[in-house]
Amino acid sequence: MVAFTTKHTERKPAGSFLNLSRMDYEVVCRILRLVQEIGMDDEEFSFLLGKRNQYFFDLIDPRKKQKLKTDQLDPLPAILGRPYSEIIPLDIQPGEMIQLHHVTKKVNEEDNTVTYSHIVYPHEGGDGMKVIWQKTFMTGVRRKANPVVQEFLETTVASSYFAEPRLALPLYLEMKRVLADGSFSTADLEKGLAVLIRNGGPLKKVKIDTQLHYIRC
Repeated sequence: MVAFTTKHTERKPAGSFLNLSRMDYEVVCRILRLVQEIGMDDEEFSFLLGKRNQYFFDLIDPRKKQKLKTDQLDPLPAILGRPYSEIIPLDIQPGEMIQLHHVTKKVNEEDNTVTYSHIVYPHEGGDGMKVIWQKTFMTGVRRKANPVVQEFLETTVASSYFAEPRLALPLYLEMKRVLADGSFSTADLEKGLAVLIRNGGPLKKVKIDTQLHYIRC
């Protein structure tokens, strides 16, 4: 999970800065907060977007201008369980930009963390706000398959649901509808699909239009 923290700083603005779409920036900030609120981590979020695990964390690197594309905003209410009004700012003008100062990326191999940081200054001047996004990478952790999820997936496979390519998100939403609250996590679904893919399993993973889909072999 990405830890999102902010703190005031008296550090002066940098001589050069990154000029970024305010809409792109605010959407990323809101997603990070909402992901924390619902107890989902960034890798689970990437998975439900149909992307590789590191996708969202790499995307939020403040040194890069590329952010979420418009077509990736469509599934956000379903993933986050929030209306668009809580995800997409409504008070930002078209073309409005934000300046990110003192943008850095730090890698600490001893504690296996990557930290992105930057500072935003108010238009009227004064102290800035330092924003820190930090991720700790877990290694050597093997997740066990959730039997409830495996039973659901095996039934779904038998029903010919995977006769055509399927994204993970519709499966996740159906599981939320039919399975007991708290009986599974997004990571359980990812693990369950991985079990059905490896060692000659009935499914395979394919990329279609930049998104990962699952289909019967």
